[in-house]
Amino acid sequence: MRTLVIYCLAAAAKGHGFEPADIHGFVTLVPMADAEIVRLQQAGYA
Repeated sequence: MRTLVIYCLAAAAKGHGFEPADIHGFVTLVPMADAEIVRLQQAGYA
């Protein structure tokens, strides 16, 4: 079974008027998209 993981850039959410409390618990807020992409690539998701 695979798990769907949803990431949201915190700055983008804030720019659209959302606060962390407004985001569903299954969405992971990340501070920097570029750094998260690199982290995922190094974890084998490339």
